[in-house]
Amino acid sequence: AFTQTGRSAYENDMFDYLQKLLKLRKKHPALSVGKLTHYPPIDEIYMYLKEQEGEQYWIIANGNEEKKEVPLWDIQHKLEEVVQLENLLDDTRADFSIQKGIDIQPMEVKIFRLLK
Repeated sequence: AFTQTGRSAYENDMFDYLQKLLKLRKKHPALSVGKLTHYPPIDEIYMYLKEQEGEQYWIIANGNEEKKEVPLWDIQHKLEEVVQLENLLDDTRADFSIQKGIDIQPMEVKIFRLLK
């Protein structure tokens, strides 16, 4: 399992995903050493914020077997100035409105950089 050919397709997918996460931690130090703010899980959705030197990151994990809409009321005070979300896992940006929830797929994790 130390080489790509020695792993199954599933094991390679997990290896590639872990490599991506490790590179994100290296590129965005706040993800590993920043101030951590936990929010209580709601309906199997866990969220937390990481902050350091003006950078803010929002991590969401859906532990459900179905798609969910993430409620924003719990962290609304942290999102008031946010205009865009940069999804660090797929390198996309989306305009953000506090009025809309965030959709998250079953068993998915999203890592956003908050842009003001």
